[in-house]
Amino acid sequence: SGTPMSLDDNADAASLVEASDLVEALRVSVSGLQDGANEKLIFGNTVISATGSSGTQAGILVGGVEVTVSYVGGQFVIQRADFQNMTAAEAQAVLRDIQYRNDLAAYTTGARSFSITATDDAGNTSDAAVATVNVVDLTAPVVDLDGATAGVNHAATSANGGLVSLHNDASAASVTEASNRIDFLRITPSGIVNGSGEKLVFGA
Repeated sequence: SGTPMSLDDNADAASLVEASDLVEALRVSVSGLQDGANEKLIFGNTVISATGSSGTQAGILVGGVEVTVSYVGGQFVIQRADFQNMTAAEAQAVLRDIQYRNDLAAYTTGARSFSITATDDAGNTSDAAVATVNVVDLTAPVVDLDGATAGVNHAATSANGGLVSLHNDASAASVTEASNRIDFLRITPSGIVNGSGEKLVFGA
């Protein structure tokens, strides 16, 4: 979440070949968005909503080329700012300078797809090349049983086997999870010596 991801492979960059060397426009269709305007496309240094709600971006620099990015018919349309044709090299440079980012802390996992086509000056449109960004959660939750002390553990004494809390009641347990989604909690007892006479109490 919050880290930009290029739509092409930076280690093996995107290529664009056009015999006439005249590219009228690039088009990007987006699908699979889950987090609304928090999901961004970054054209050069210009950050806009991947939903298309940011409006036309005129005269922005992408891949060293001055372009206008508009949103028409559910597609981002990228053209030179003067609306002349791009060369194949210019269109390729633009294509290599588009990134995706999700700014929502509690982001929704899943695949986002970006279908990219190029249209030449004769109106011929390429087959779509699809970039898929898989948004995954790689950050483990943090469970802290005692907010008043360093570390995450808590120790208590059960006088004569009396009921004790597994966390510090005076500084209650906390669970921190960036995605705000917890699948389950797991408790693993150890040191049990009195068998079924030792109990865990869930709820009051």
